[in-house]
Amino acid sequence: MRYSGRENTGERGNAAQGAGIPLENTEFLIDGLSANASMNERGITIPNVDTIAEFSVETSSFSAENGRNPIQMIMVIKSGTNDFHGAIWEFLRNESLDARNTFANSTPKFVQNQFGATAGGPVVRNRTHFFLSNEYTRRRREDLYNSATIAPGMLQGDFSSLSKTITDPFTGDLFVNNQIPQSMFSGASQFFFNDFLLPNSPNNRFRHVEPRPDNLWEFLARIDHQISDNHRIYGRWIASNHDLVDPQARPDITNTDKSDQDNIGLHYNWTVNPTTLLNLSMGYLRNINNFDGSHTGADIGNLTEQAGIRGFQTEGRSEHVGLPSISVTG
Repeated sequence: MRYSGRENTGERGNAAQGAGIPLENTEFLIDGLSANASMNERGITIPNVDTIAEFSVETSSFSAENGRNPIQMIMVIKSGTNDFHGAIWEFLRNESLDARNTFANSTPKFVQNQFGATAGGPVVRNRTHFFLSNEYTRRRREDLYNSATIAPGMLQGDFSSLSKTITDPFTGDLFVNNQIPQSMFSGASQFFFNDFLLPNSPNNRFRHVEPRPDNLWEFLARIDHQISDNHRIYGRWIASNHDLVDPQARPDITNTDKSDQDNIGLHYNWTVNPTTLLNLSMGYLRNINNFDGSHTGADIGNLTEQAGIRGFQTEGRSEHVGLPSISVTG
């Protein structure tokens, strides 16, 4: 079994794989209720390890109650007791402990603080108990740019820096001094000239480090109540919030990814007799993802349409059509 961690894309889900089974065929169960995301079947709202009382992995041969997938990641959340218990923790990592990247002049910034606490105890002894958990993960890092770019003169049609001669695609004639007349420039191309990455270092390279803030917050609350000797009810709420600013091909072009998740479970247990137990469970799972770019939105409009690019449908999502992907090789 291989746990590949929390993904930084999509629904910020947790992925686990084993027994030759694809990632989307792993079931995540918290207190017997599914915690699988609807978009890619990854596990979401997975709380920190200090909240988990029991954990097991089952494959193939398990009882019908465990659901549809051949791999089951089963977790049971802690509950409060008649005694007050708690924990507090902090994990620190920073660039002082990291090696320098080969292409960097210095070690890029990376500071990770992962801290939180749990607490549990009685509300009414032998009757009602609570359990709470809160954790923050804050990453402050810098993305390293060591990018190939174009020679600035190419935006004016000057390709004289190339050793290879270029020809007019309409006539087959060579362009004199590898100079393309600006009258032949595509209007769509010119529209995006200001968004090309230009060199700031020798050999037409762009070198830079750019902040990439990443914040994750998790919260869990659970209440248990013993109605009588034979009747027990408990409920829990898990909330998660993840914010990430992701620089793109240029440092000033960014994607902002935000994910808000809620997982609510309500359980009722009735001990009918010494050999019969009735269990009723209800769950609610919500995941809201927002992916915004610095070059998208109503105030910017449909850049593809403004550039005069045709050939694919944008109706109904015109405010979300941003810049084309631009890359340079060689």
